[in-house]
Amino acid sequence: MKQKTCSTCLKVKPVTEFPVRRDKRKDGTVVYRIRGQCKGCVDIRMQRWLTANKDSMRVYYRDYGFQYRAKYPERFKRYREAGRFNNAILNSVHESKKHGHMACTASKEEIRAAFSGRCEICGISEHNCSTKLHMDHCHTTGRFRGWLCRKCNTLLAKANDDCDILSSAIEYCRRSQRKLCKTA
Repeated sequence: MKQKTCSTCLKVKPVTEFPVRRDKRKDGTVVYRIRGQCKGCVDIRMQRWLTANKDSMRVYYRDYGFQYRAKYPERFKRYREAGRFNNAILNSVHESKKHGHMACTASKEEIRAAFSGRCEICGISEHNCSTKLHMDHCHTTGRFRGWLCRKCNTLLAKANDDCDILSSAIEYCRRSQRKLCKTA
């Protein structure tokens, strides 16, 4: 088996341990070249570079996303809609593992059928929200409840889905509105 010395770690390794670079000449022909650094050294170098340039890479990927969406709006829209309900279920599974509650047990078809494009509490359209609608589910049973905007979803989360707390909050708002109306 052919071997080569890495230009960074100076170890002799099989040629399969080196990445292949594809170069295109001016005349249009393609040439494949074996790089001087082994795959391990390339990975280490890339990790160091990405760590040192984390902020600029974040800006680059954000700007690339904006440019891609502007250049291919229909393609992006189809992609987003196709993965919309799969992503909601995957996010539910990820968040439930992270926070220690039960994941949503609904199927993709169930949540797609329930999607109306509006928050089920305040009624705001998804197009008027700062973020897409969230798939809400019971954290103890995993039962799907509906689609909520970020504010309403946060409201339920802060109240721990407790109807008594939410009823007390409603009564508090009503009392404070009555007081304001009497003083005005």
